[in-house]
Amino acid sequence: MRLFGSVVIEEQFDAERDHGKPPTLILMIIAGVLTGMLPLFHTHTYIAVGLVSIVLFLFKPSRAWLAFWAPALLLAAPQLLTLAGHARGSGIVRIFFGWLGHDDSFFPLYLLRNFGLPLLLAIPAWWAAPRAWRRFYLAFLLLLGFGFTVVFSPNLYDNGKIIYYWHAVNSVLVATWLIKLATEHKQRALVVLLALLSIATALIVFHSETIASKRSFTDEELAAAAFVREHTAPQALVLSAPALNSPILCLTGRPVLRGATAWLWSHGYEFPRARKRRAQNLCGH
Repeated sequence: MRLFGSVVIEEQFDAERDHGKPPTLILMIIAGVLTGMLPLFHTHTYIAVGLVSIVLFLFKPSRAWLAFWAPALLLAAPQLLTLAGHARGSGIVRIFFGWLGHDDSFFPLYLLRNFGLPLLLAIPAWWAAPRAWRRFYLAFLLLLGFGFTVVFSPNLYDNGKIIYYWHAVNSVLVATWLIKLATEHKQRALVVLLALLSIATALIVFHSETIASKRSFTDEELAAAAFVREHTAPQALVLSAPALNSPILCLTGRPVLRGATAWLWSHGYEFPRARKRRAQNLCGH
């Protein structure tokens, strides 16, 4: 629904009904409700959606966004206020330039080493994209800049949960440009080369990661989970060890009294220094 100047809402609704489309207002409300529930599951995704919505609104102002923001804010408010209370004064939300490359001697090299050729191909891909796509991409480019500037968790690595969304949209943009280059400009050999180099870049990044190959659950843990499923009610509250891969939490569907220490620490709960250090080690630092 486009509302500029004196454009009437009812006329837009009529046009949408004539084409068999749900009114934009209904779609925005549904999107807002789904977004408002995100902090219950993944706060970083809620932050990403919120930032993108603000940029898209600035590009194309419309009162229809109120139908999205109202449920998105009201439903999320209890969880956000709780998180804000835990995070207040603890330095969880802070300015931190450079993300994981903050101590790299040459930051552009860090970007190329981790994002590779798709980061460079985004420039011609964006330039060749339609105007609407270029604006849409800029909203996600903000996520990349935000992820390298503002930290939303005690665990610095968690900012990747925001940057992933830029990477997904960037991959679509670059892939679309490569397809156009191959079909319209008949540069199939060049496209194959660029695609292979892009994949090779990702393989280099994966190679640099230390990947441990082991079972997630031992035979004893599988047996314990089976015992809990057979001898407890589905609503039973279980006291278990605060492990990241708890068989009770992962395999039985039963709620546990508390989760892993790293999760509680990342939500702003204060712990003695020894526990905090252990939580940091569990998070990979």
